[in-house]
Amino acid sequence: MRVVRFAIPAIGVYLCSPMLSMIDTATVGLFCGTLQQAALNPAVMIIDYSARTMSFLYTGTTNMIATSKQKKTADEIKDSFIGSLRFAFLIGTGLGGLILLTSKRMLVPLIGNDTIDTEVIRAAWKYVAIRAFGMPAAAMIGTSQAACLGLQDNKTPFQIIITAAVMNLVLDIALVGRKIPWVGGTAGAAWATTASQYFALGLFFYKFTSSTRRQQQPAAKGKQAIHKRFVGRKIEMESFFALPCKKTIQDFSPYIIPVTTTQIGRCSTYIAMGHVVSSTLDTASMAAQQIITSIFYTLIPIGDSCSLAAQSFLPSIISAASDSNTNTDTDTTADTTNTTTTTQQQHNTSSAKSQSEKPVANSTIIDMNQTIKNIYKVAGCLGIFLSLIAISIPFACPLLTSDTAVTSIVQSVVPIMFALLSTHGFFCASEGILLGLRDLKFLGRIYGIFFVVVPILMLRLKYIAKVGATNNIISLLSVWNVFLGYQTFRILAFLSRVFILRERFSNKASDKNGNGHGESPMA
Repeated sequence: MRVVRFAIPAIGVYLCSPMLSMIDTATVGLFCGTLQQAALNPAVMIIDYSARTMSFLYTGTTNMIATSKQKKTADEIKDSFIGSLRFAFLIGTGLGGLILLTSKRMLVPLIGNDTIDTEVIRAAWKYVAIRAFGMPAAAMIGTSQAACLGLQDNKTPFQIIITAAVMNLVLDIALVGRKIPWVGGTAGAAWATTASQYFALGLFFYKFTSSTRRQQQPAAKGKQAIHKRFVGRKIEMESFFALPCKKTIQDFSPYIIPVTTTQIGRCSTYIAMGHVVSSTLDTASMAAQQIITSIFYTLIPIGDSCSLAAQSFLPSIISAASDSNTNTDTDTTADTTNTTTTTQQQHNTSSAKSQSEKPVANSTIIDMNQTIKNIYKVAGCLGIFLSLIAISIPFACPLLTSDTAVTSIVQSVVPIMFALLSTHGFFCASEGILLGLRDLKFLGRIYGIFFVVVPILMLRLKYIAKVGATNNIISLLSVWNVFLGYQTFRILAFLSRVFILRERFSNKASDKNGNGHGESPMA
């Protein structure tokens, strides 16, 4: 029940960006037509996939806060959080500037179709240029969400994201239908999303810095009440915009390469999919692809909540095991250096310590195994829920487009969506467990392989379409079939890795039981 109570509200954490993009897709499709909606396919691709390269900020913040809350004071956690926000602002600003400088040149090669309507290119560029200004807010929102989750406060992010989504919808309705070039259409959708992001960031700062009557908590609750007010004071603007300290960068350094490699490996697949669709298929297929990906990205956070739960619960278990081993090693060293103790006394002391350590090691094994089992149970239930939504997609099409050709293409992919969404919870749970156990090297390496192999398979479809007798050989369904094979392999690989790590943890903890001492179970 702890996992369920955490996972359900945590859905809103990953829901922010895809929900805003989904609202943009729906309003543009209904108010502006198929061409403008097709333009969102490459535009959203650039924005959302670029934003994923900042994921190391969120993974690092969640893990550091979840681990440090067992050991550090409120002031230390507050300083770590402010340092994370500074680093996030720096990364977000740099990424936004990079997008502005390069995205205009990237659009045509990304689409890969020289005969595409110029209106699609112009509409896509407007959306990208405006959304780039929201990157600093996106980085700090993600970091704030991650800090809340590290403290197991999932209600604050959920409430803020829902509020921001409502604001985005209102602004979309007000702006998208206008005929002013840089206000209506895709530009209006981009302004609505960017404004909503900064509004959400303002709500996070208000939550973190405003005084509250609930800040006086019973002493027994200790660090569990830190999330009520863990910044504790107004953030001074000059101090906030200072460069992050060396310690903050060092804290994030273990996550930068593995997590970024993981996200690039993921994004390469989606980019290859978008390129194949836009360069091989027609405008209706581009619009259908944007609708399908918007639905997919809006639903998969339901499974991603299992990943967040694993990243929030498992680090403290592993940290407790490491602390136990550290204390054991220290005590053993002290015993061996005491030359005045008799051999019999040493033997008795060692036996007593061994007996006292066994319950600690056994408890760690039980805690980890039970947590993993519960996360998978929740993942299975969420998979059933997602599968029911997947078969309801045809009924949602009238809310997303008025083009019957686009609707027909979307409906052809529904069986693939059913297979993907029904199993997505197990994939997310497995990946979250690997992140919680800090198996970053494995994730970095396997996504490095995906980065090369999966785009090759996707581009093979483009080649087949060009050499075939007719372009109808390849359809949007063909692209999503390749993705289904990729997802199936990921699930099997990650489940196997979780099983191996769990057995390794149990074996090393068992060795500690038998010997009375040993190294960290995850070493």
